[in-house]
Amino acid sequence: MNPDAFAADLARKPDVLGRLADTLERENPWAALVPDGIERVVLLGMGSSAYAGGVAAARMRARGLVAASELASSALLPNWGPGTLVVATSATGGSVETLDALGRLPAGVRTVALTNTAGSTITERCDAVVELLAEREDGGVACRSYQHTLALLIALELHLSGLKLRPALADLKELFRDAEGREHFLPGKLVGVEQSGVDRFEGELLQFQIVR
Repeated sequence: MNPDAFAADLARKPDVLGRLADTLERENPWAALVPDGIERVVLLGMGSSAYAGGVAAARMRARGLVAASELASSALLPNWGPGTLVVATSATGGSVETLDALGRLPAGVRTVALTNTAGSTITERCDAVVELLAEREDGGVACRSYQHTLALLIALELHLSGLKLRPALADLKELFRDAEGREHFLPGKLVGVEQSGVDRFEGELLQFQIVR
């Protein structure tokens, strides 16, 4: 870990996350990638990717979706077959365990790579790719990429639930603005959207893990 570079990575969180929110407001990245007939979701990853996957899978189950988050190193991956969407997350695109897990999946699943590195190995192993858009993290710690993983998996949750992204994004962007209109980082806020309004989940964003 490089402390100075990590501090610089943290300082850029609001700007980079704000650009992700703008991107999601223009386009739902999952709409063209998730086929009809998906009944189950498996989230694979290591390190910070697995932590984010655990939060996202729990949120999906709370909406009535069938979802599991698994360490990619596990020998006991769900054998759910066709109708399953597998999201394999690796910021670097080169996690050995996650790449190995992709080779052990049952036939007929739909795989999507969630990565911060275009053209990386994981993009070649999956059926489709969603980019984290967290930009390069020079500090050696997954800060922006962890936050962006959560945001994009929440976008998947909303998509699978038939909900629109725009109400949640508007509220998310408001959390990052102060009275002068500048964006800043407010820890511990994770935003979702319900049919009747917005619900906030505390304490999930302020976690930093070593990049895998």
